[in-house]
Amino acid sequence: MRQKSKMHCLKMKIFVLGLISVAVLLSTTGFQTGIDGSRYDEGRKQFELVQEKSQMPKYGQCWRDAMMFIESGCRRLDDVVQTRLALYYLNCFLQIQGRSVYPCSEDSPLESCVEYMNDADRGSFATFFAHTQDMCYFLQAQVWQQHTENTISRLESSSSNVAEQLESSHRIQQDIVNSQNVSLQNQEKLMHHAQNLSDTINISSQNVHSLFEDLKKSTIEQQHIIGGLSTQLVRLQTTIFGEISGFYSLFYYILSVFICYL
Repeated sequence: MRQKSKMHCLKMKIFVLGLISVAVLLSTTGFQTGIDGSRYDEGRKQFELVQEKSQMPKYGQCWRDAMMFIESGCRRLDDVVQTRLALYYLNCFLQIQGRSVYPCSEDSPLESCVEYMNDADRGSFATFFAHTQDMCYFLQAQVWQQHTENTISRLESSSSNVAEQLESSHRIQQDIVNSQNVSLQNQEKLMHHAQNLSDTINISSQNVHSLFEDLKKSTIEQQHIIGGLSTQLVRLQTTIFGEISGFYSLFYYILSVFICYL
């Protein structure tokens, strides 16, 4: 059982170390791997610029709407969505300059929205098209970073939980081992007491046997003594009866002689 407990603890430790290693790897190198730094920085720059312009008192609403449209549109980015994002970006820029904008509802075809766009605005439109792509790249990287941080947090939480479970399991196993040791000690004490009791019983048995032998020997000796006394009493009785009988015979003879002389 101790061998199985050691193997279980070893597996749990390896699992915890694996989780910690993955968390450290993701936190130190995961975000940088596969990320284009220049596109990320450019996207962040353009997005922060939109955020800054959204605070403008006069034209801020346009930029705020553009920022919301960019944040929602980047989740389903394709050529059509990116074109509408660039057009939204361009209209806010033209609005600041007091120039005519190119209104375009979601139901309107893009071709009709940009059909009459002049060459200068088309150049700006192409630039904003690239900017929106970089901003979406930045936002997607942010989402991925947040996902990575959440994953790391879950891994750290899992590692902490596993470590606590491992510590709890170790304490339980230690308690079991201690209980087994106490049980073994109690068994050894019981065996020792049983051996002492067996020795005591053997000694008592020997004492009883010795006492019985002494009693038997004493009884035999007493029987011999009583037998000798009985023999002597019989002899004494015989002697006494003989003496008394002789005395009575003598008295009888004397009495008979005396009577005859009378």
